[in-house]
Amino acid sequence: MVTRVILLERDSLAVTNPHEALSWERNGIPHFLQPHAFIPRGRKELRDQFPDVYTSLMNAGAWDVDLRAKIHASPLPSDEDLQYCGVRRPLIEWALRKAVTYERGVDVCSSTNIEGI
Repeated sequence: MVTRVILLERDSLAVTNPHEALSWERNGIPHFLQPHAFIPRGRKELRDQFPDVYTSLMNAGAWDVDLRAKIHASPLPSDEDLQYCGVRRPLIEWALRKAVTYERGVDVCSSTNIEGI
C-alpha cells in the first residue's frame, strides 16, 4: 500500500538547477541565505537514511568539514563520522524538494496558502 501525502508549499519553487535555488523568494525565512550545517550526527543520519539527498547536496556544492585532524589521539574507525556538512539553506530545500518529487504517493502543491485545517 502506498501512503498518499500532499505537501503544501506557500511559495512557488521549481526543482531546476541547484544554484537557481539561491534566487528563490522565501519571505518569512530571514535566514534563508545564511550558511547552515548538519552537525556530525545529522550528517550521519542524512548519509544513512537519505543518501540521495546527501549526494545531491554534495554535488551541488555542500562540503564536509572534517574534524579528525583536531583529535589528539589514535584514530578510530568511527572517527569518519566526526564531520559536519556545510551548506546553504537554499540547497537543503532544493535537495529535499528534488527527493520528494521522486517519491511515489507524494503530491506537491506549490503556491498554496493554508487558511485552516
